[in-house]
Amino acid sequence: MPKESKRLIRESYDIQISDDWPTPPSLELTDESLFTSGLAFYEQCQDVQIDPKRPFDLRYILRDFFTEAIDKLIDKHQIGVFRTLKGIMCMDTEDNYEAVRQLDLAHDALESLDGYDDVFMPYKLLCLQTMGRLHFSRGEHERALIYLEVAEEMGKEYESVNSKMHQSHTLTLYYLAQCLAASDDARTAAMLLDVLKRQKKEEGSDLDVKEWLFKVLELSQYFLSEKDYEAHEQILDMIKENYNVLDIMEESTRQLLANYNLCIARQHAAQIEDLMNEYPEFDSNNTEVFDIVKEHFTFANDSYQKALEFYILDGFVTDHCNIKRDIAQLYHQYAHFYEKRRALYYMRRADVLHKLLGEITREHYLELNRVMHYEAGEAYSLVFYERIKTVPDRSRLAVVIKPALNHFKQFRECCFIRDTLSEEYSALYVTSLIHSGKLHLELEGDLTVVIKGHKEAVKCFEEAVDVYERQKDKDIDDIESMKEHSEFAAKMKELIVEKLSLIGKNQ
Repeated sequence: MPKESKRLIRESYDIQISDDWPTPPSLELTDESLFTSGLAFYEQCQDVQIDPKRPFDLRYILRDFFTEAIDKLIDKHQIGVFRTLKGIMCMDTEDNYEAVRQLDLAHDALESLDGYDDVFMPYKLLCLQTMGRLHFSRGEHERALIYLEVAEEMGKEYESVNSKMHQSHTLTLYYLAQCLAASDDARTAAMLLDVLKRQKKEEGSDLDVKEWLFKVLELSQYFLSEKDYEAHEQILDMIKENYNVLDIMEESTRQLLANYNLCIARQHAAQIEDLMNEYPEFDSNNTEVFDIVKEHFTFANDSYQKALEFYILDGFVTDHCNIKRDIAQLYHQYAHFYEKRRALYYMRRADVLHKLLGEITREHYLELNRVMHYEAGEAYSLVFYERIKTVPDRSRLAVVIKPALNHFKQFRECCFIRDTLSEEYSALYVTSLIHSGKLHLELEGDLTVVIKGHKEAVKCFEEAVDVYERQKDKDIDDIESMKEHSEFAAKMKELIVEKLSLIGKNQ
């Protein structure tokens, strides 16, 4: 890659560029050559091995190239293709706002295509699919359905043209099935699952079987979310019946088996959660239910561990972290039924999250850091409140209070984007302040330690009130809980200030 290009990209994103990466085409090429070369460059980049510690670097390069190339092109359909690919790069680098904007513009540019075209029609379908996926990931299921249903109709019309369109149509049906299942339309999702079965039979090769199995397996999570365990187990049976034709030595087959184990684990975890809801106040003498929970716990934990044999941290950071989070949550669920060892399993949850946070960087995995710091803070808090029942000397419990406070603090630091608190995390931010305020009040020691803890609690409660006042007129889902927390914080602040005043007078 030319040195000047490297310098400009580094200055824009502070990224590391490998000499082995493909070189972007010159922007001085003619329109047709720039378009053709740009597509070839994009395809070459798909074959590059991505460094999991810097997952966005190459995508930033592609995004920059498409941004500049769009300004050079004249043909609106070519521009539509490049905007589609730029939108995908924006989505992959977590800039969903710009992704939506680019894909909207791409859709407008490609809308006028009439009849099948080998060059542009696959990208029109890709644009529609990506819009559907993007809105689905944002929870906007109705908007996602609009794009995916149009893509489905287009796929029906053109899937017989060539294998590429046929595969794209299969993908559309897969995304549509996910969206319908998440929209409480399990019947339609099951119908689309049957479509995937028929397509697997039509195509027939080992590779097609594998691709189909991946799609069916990923779709299973939506049946799981519907608590349709019978349908979910049917999917697991389908996997078991078909994977024996695959080469167990291939990495993709081992990944399939890892995902299969994840589905087993998550079904058992979901069934434990159902029992938690059924028995919110569990009687430890109910050995029959406890034995059922213990069996679910054992199956879930064993299956998670099998999945981790493939999803190691070095190479699968996000997957590895999410499985470890699932294991941590499994400990939390089991603790609900295991009163005698509840503090132990809460602590195991905290240890898993705390150790994992030490192995990933905040810079490259901000979302994971954010959610795991909150979960770790919550876990240590629960350890404290459980141990205080048997260890009345709070000074001995500082070993769990301090890490809880530290994790909540780091969670709040992760909630700021360009020095502005993200509205998406405002409610959880306030909740963490309430937790922190309460924990500061639990610190014991000499009078200096107590006063310091009380002053820190005042700061937490003050900030909780302040955040709510700044956010109360905004469209935030949990605004009511924020209001309740704010009212509680205001009362607590008043009581603590009064207590500090009395302490000062008595000194």
